Amino acid sequence: MSKIHLYSKPNCPQCDMTKFLLKNEEIEFHEKNIMEDETHLNYLKDLGFMSVPVVMVDGIEPIVGFQPERLKELKAI
Repeated sequence: MSKIHLYSKPNCPQCDMTKFLLKNEEIEFHEKNIMEDETHLNYLKDLGFMSVPVVMVDGIEPIVGFQPERLKELKAI
């Protein structure tokens, strides 16, 4: 299974919905809070992202924002 990284920040409704869906679907992920660790924020900026959540998995296009159908597809990974 590929490791799933969720870049998020506190008080972000889309981030909270993404976490809820991943947990509800029993999809394991590693959360990276961009407000707690500036390296995560700089990494996203360097890649051109300007908002969170961003879900990254090796081999697939990053999922930006709350996209329930794409997130559910991660179960198959």
